[in-house]
Amino acid sequence: MVNLKKLWIQRDRTFYDTYMNPETAPYTKGFNELCNHLHEYITDYLANTKTKYLKVGNILTLEEKMIVNPANIIQSSLKNFKGDRCTCCFSKKGDRYIDGKGKVRVTELDSAHTIVERPAIVSEAISESQARLGYEDWVDILRTFLKLHSKYPVITLCKKCHRAMERMV
Repeated sequence: MVNLKKLWIQRDRTFYDTYMNPETAPYTKGFNELCNHLHEYITDYLANTKTKYLKVGNILTLEEKMIVNPANIIQSSLKNFKGDRCTCCFSKKGDRYIDGKGKVRVTELDSAHTIVERPAIVSEAISESQARLGYEDWVDILRTFLKLHSKYPVITLCKKCHRAMERMV
């Protein structure tokens, strides 16, 4: 008889090692394909953006700097990149399922960071930008932050899989 719980745990572990584990993910085909696809998307997005805080040469006021939130940049920039299914279990947004307590739930999708969390990406973007320019340029920092997501991509996960991946860390 097949142990479904063991199969589920093995599938989660395989997915974790492919996309979420900083030691193994960068060497997997699936992760590298995701990075390449995201790199193309971000390059095209930045070339065609009309968003003021991502246009080269713009100077942001202090008020604009305070309003810009890294999470919102990613959410608005990658909204057309986000999949309509969970990358892990392939459930679609709006699918119904029964949770462990017998309640009927509706699948909701999240964007999840893979091998590096947002604060570390922000720090790296600031460091890279300042090292390259020699001074602090907010537009360049934000563009660098967005570009780093082709190195440290986000993926679409349902809330259930997102929580499972966070517990594996």
